[in-house]
Amino acid sequence: MIWLKGDVFLNVLLQVVLQVLDGLATLYLVKHCGGKEANPLLVYFIENLGLEAGLIIPKTIVIIVLIWLLIFSKEISNFFIKVILLINLLYVLIVGWNILNILACI
Repeated sequence: MIWLKGDVFLNVLLQVVLQVLDGLATLYLVKHCGGKEANPLLVYFIENLGLEAGLIIPKTIVIIVLIWLLIFSKEISNFFIKVILLINLLYVLIVGWNILNILACI
């Protein structure tokens, strides 16, 4: 479990993968299972931009910011590494919950 050791690149890469998985799972749940997005910010985007754009645009912005920070930060602080690690752990739980909901829906 190398991503738990503070490797910044792997943490950012994992976050990108988790963002994509969360978006795809949410899209499936909303379209096919009657699910609803729980994040109020994403709900705002979905209501104003439509389902696909409301998921893709904010998640793309998050991914771009993470990659920008990775590329242009000369020294990434321990605080940033810990925040990314915590966000990754949270998203592992969210994606896991989404997968359980998809399995229950099938």
